[in-house]
Amino acid sequence: MNFIRFFVQNNESPDKLVILIFGVIFICVGLVLVINELSLRNAYSASTIGYISDIRIETDSDQYEFFINYVAYNVDGVEYFKKSPIGRTRNKSYVGQQTLVYYNPNNPEQCLFKIDKLPSILLASSLIVMGLLPFFLG
Repeated sequence: MNFIRFFVQNNESPDKLVILIFGVIFICVGLVLVINELSLRNAYSASTIGYISDIRIETDSDQYEFFINYVAYNVDGVEYFKKSPIGRTRNKSYVGQQTLVYYNPNNPEQCLFKIDKLPSILLASSLIVMGLLPFFLG
């Protein structure tokens, strides 16, 4: 509230206040994304190479069809199978294709299929930078 009072008492433009508020929101969202990514990296710290063992079309409760990759991966001689929904349109994946599997070393049944972690970090960094711009540009 003191921040808003400062703007009112100093006859600052309301547009400037709105821009600063959006800047704070962007910074907060960016930080949440970074924290989420770091916690996922800690939990799923081990990796192995898996392969797509099957691609199926399934129907959800709303009768929408979507594609699912079934991925097989091996940890310490035990083979695991996990579904990986890919959406309503088929991507370029194929049966036998290798994929990187990140798994929880304490519970190898818990896994993620993230080929590239760069986009989420890039998005988070961009939001933080965009949020800081109004503070530096005044």
